[in-house]
Amino acid sequence: MEKEAPEVNPPAQIDEQQVAERFYDLMSQCNNPEKPDKKARKELNRLITDGGIAAKIMRQQQGLYTYTLNQRIDKYGGTDAFRELLLFKCNDLRDKLGYQAANELERLAIGQVVLCWLNLHLTELGYSDAFSRSLTLTLGIYWEKRLTMASKRYNKALETLSKMRKMKLTVQINNAQNQIVNNA
Repeated sequence: MEKEAPEVNPPAQIDEQQVAERFYDLMSQCNNPEKPDKKARKELNRLITDGGIAAKIMRQQQGLYTYTLNQRIDKYGGTDAFRELLLFKCNDLRDKLGYQAANELERLAIGQVVLCWLNLHLTELGYSDAFSRSLTLTLGIYWEKRLTMASKRYNKALETLSKMRKMKLTVQINNAQNQIVNNA
């Protein structure tokens, strides 16, 4: 009767799993604003910049775009249903703008369009709320300026994305050697 060999994970898988666990541990240590840990931040930076599994995790998380979008929605307030609606609309807009098929540079522009769209609509809600009651001239001017600036940012983001698509601009970023190669 033959003995079955115990199942052993290859060393690369064990290392990747340990690195991923360490990465998440360091992320939670660095997310404590009351007790900053400089050593943890330095190690986290090293894990991300070495281009291994931690960098892959960061790319899968879509970096700051997702974090900024979620923060903006959470900080606005409202009901959970309203927050979910906003998140759905943002993801829907991002998908309609072709995020999945876009190159890295275009993805940044699409992310900016979505964030500006969200900012414009949240500003519109604040504007309509402010003007639904009596307000001072100063407050009225504040909301008019804020709405105008949000509208300009959104239009500029759309214009930038449109120009990029017309130029068919593609850029390859080589993180390992800190190189940017223009393929236009």
